[in-house]
Formats: sequence, C-alpha cells, structure tokens
Amino acid sequence: MTNRLPSTGQEISNPGPTATPAGWLSVRLSRILDGIKDGTHGSFDRVPEGVPLLSAKNVKNKGLTVSDAESLISQSDHASITAGGYPARGDVLLTIVGTIGRSCVYEFDFPYAFQRSVCFLRPSPRINSHYLMYATQSKHFQDQLALSTKVSAQPGIYMGDVSACTVFLPPTSCQNKIVEFLDHETAKIDVLIDKQEQLVANLREDRAATITQAVTKGLDPSCELVKSTSGWIDTFPIHWEETKLKWNVSTVTSGSRGWAQHYSDDGDYFIRIGNLTRGSIGFDDSSVQRVSVPLHAEGSRTMTREGDLLFSITAYLGSVAVVDKHHVGAFVSQHVALARLAGSSLDPNYVGYAMLSEVGQRQLKEQAYGGTKVQLSLDDIRSIALLLPPKEEQASIVSFLDSRCAHIDALITKSTETIDTLREYRSALITNAVTGKIDVREAG
Repeated sequence: MTNRLPSTGQEISNPGPTATPAGWLSVRLSRILDGIKDGTHGSFDRVPEGVPLLSAKNVKNKGLTVSDAESLISQSDHASITAGGYPARGDVLLTIVGTIGRSCVYEFDFPYAFQRSVCFLRPSPRINSHYLMYATQSKHFQDQLALSTKVSAQPGIYMGDVSACTVFLPPTSCQNKIVEFLDHETAKIDVLIDKQEQLVANLREDRAATITQAVTKGLDPSCELVKSTSGWIDTFPIHWEETKLKWNVSTVTSGSRGWAQHYSDDGDYFIRIGNLTRGSIGFDDSSVQRVSVPLHAEGSRTMTREGDLLFSITAYLGSVAVVDKHHVGAFVSQHVALARLAGSSLDPNYVGYAMLSEVGQRQLKEQAYGGTKVQLSLDDIRSIALLLPPKEEQASIVSFLDSRCAHIDALITKSTETIDTLREYRSALITNAVTGKIDVREAG
C-alpha cells in the first residue's frame, strides 16, 4: 500500500517487515560507534550569568534549539561536565528520558553541557553522522527503543539498551545518497509542518485575546470604561465591580495525599492536573485514574459538585476546569485546588474564562513560588482578583466565548491533525529510505 506525500508528490510505502537489501548489513549500534555517553547526572546551582545547561527539551528532530531563557550554570561546572569531550561536532544527540527518541546531529564546535536526558552517539568512520541521525528517527529504530523503555517517574532507556539496537548499514556512497535525498524531502515536509504550527500558535493567541477582551471589557465596544484603583488591570466597564475570589467562595481546598493511594479500577474518578485541559475550562478524560476512598477519609471533603472550580497548583500552572454534571462525585489530587462558589453573584464558567484570560494567567504565574517546581498556595487562589459584571452579562459573555472558542478549537484540531499526518509521512519516508525500500538512485 502506498500513500502520496502532501504537496511533494512523493509516494511512500507503509513500513512493513524489514529485510536487509543486497549489500547492506544489519548491525548493532555498538559496532558502528566510537563512543556513547549521556549527560550529567549531577545537580548544579543555577547562576544569573553563566553557560546554558541543556536537556531533552532542546533536542528536536530538525536540530538543537538554544534560547535566551535556558537555565545557566557556572563556567567551572560547565567545564567539569564537558571534560570528557562530549558532545563534539558530528555526534548524534538522542533523547533517552521523558520524550524518548528525538535526535539531531550536533553542529557546534562549542561543547554545550547536557543533563542525563540526552545521550551522545559518536559515529565511527563506517557511518555518516546524518545517516545515523535518520536511522535513529526511523520506525525500525524507534520501535526498538519503545520495547526497551523503562517507566518509573518518567520513561527512560539505558544506554546499554540503546547500544543494542540495530540499524541498517549500506555502503558509504549509498549512505551519502540517502542523506542527500532525505535532507531535500524532509525539508519540504518541515516547511509544511512549520506553517501549520505557526497557524496553531496564531489561533491560540487569537483565542486568548478574545477571552481577555470579553472578560475585561465586555461585549459592548461603546461601553464607558473607568480606571481601576487596584493596579492589577488598567480599565474596566463602569457598571462592573472589582472583587476577589475569596469574597465569593464558601471553601478553597485541595486533595489529600494519603487516601489517594487507594487506587481501584472500579473506584471514583481521581482528578489530576493532566485531567484539566490546557487552554479551556474542560476536562481531558483520555487517562482516568480511579480511587477507592476509605470511610471518613479526610480527603473526601474534595468530592466535586457541579459548578466547582478546579485549579492546577503545581507543575503546570494556569489550567482551570469547571465541574459539569459528568464530573460530579470525583475527588481531586493534592496538586489540584477546589474552589466552591457561595451565592449566585458569579457564574463559575465566567470565572473559568477569566482565569484563562491573559490577566488571569498573569496573576497565577506572578504569585507562583518555588524553585525547580513552582506552585501556588490555597491563599494564592483565594486572593485572585476578578471583575464582576451583572449576572445576565456574565451569561452573555460565557455564551459568546463558548461559541467563539469552539470555532477556534475546531480550527486548531484540524491543523493539529494535519501536523500529525505530516509527521507520520516524514517518519515513513525516513524509514523506507534507511531500510532500502526506496532506491534513492532513482529518486529526484
């Protein structure tokens, strides 16, 4: 079965069982490497001025990305990490902790320091660095990594298991041809992916700006605005009021650690940070964990009711959800805060959108504390500042945003699906080239 690559016309086969082409060898990675090493396992103080310490997040299949926002370590710590001579130009970087399997060729003369989530593959003269990179991106190699991955706090793979993976090794002249072919073809695919990713970014910005405008200025552009005296926002509609969440709630609490360990396949829904959809006020039920709550459990105070507001308070800050009828009777983890509104002055969905706005997100992130793991306290949640329109106006804003955000989300979903398809084509093209299913001598 073949598929045609969008906008390139290149036909590719779905990868099937691999067989070594004539003149090619199937070899263990260890046989074609002059060395393999991972990044540092040590802990180092961060400094305001120094040298970047990189990790798996910096390694992309299109190359290494280094931004101005990287955490920095001292020159002496950097020297101790890179003293062994890794990485060097021509090494292949492979992510081995967290998101496993991304790879690129190291193209710098300066040796950046890396954490242990990245390993360095130093090719022997038998293999072209860029061919090795493509070989590690193939389905043939990725499937081997997946089988060897260990899962604890996060997925990881040992370097011995990486070394034991096999790749197809054609003659050097053929390797060079394959690299030339894949450089040309994947560049075209990457341009298409970049355009779709930029479209998604623009749509998300439009979504955030739309929400911010609605919850800070309302839906009537002719409405008179007054200056805020609180300092957290500049102006707001004259008939709105400034308030704080703590003046409109009966309780703000979070889950307990102890009872949440009683996992049960037929227990109650246990809401974790990952179940709060980023960028919307809904839930992601793709990965549901359940718990059996002991009688009189202290954590049972967080049993959800319709209209409860849920906030992420550790790790990824800024997620918020409003409990609907489908999520009543669940329990929340210690990483999720539950706020229960008192009275009827605030619509919970309006509050949810207010928290997704640019000013809401800024409040949450400015109050965060901690070092490597930022978090919010329950008092931080209580102190959230809000604008209070009349109740009927809140309902109109929610209705408007529900409709507008649904439209934007549909466009984001469509672009995301296109990106996934393009990445699948890219992987299949690479796999077919490095396993000999495409004769690159006839490609062009």
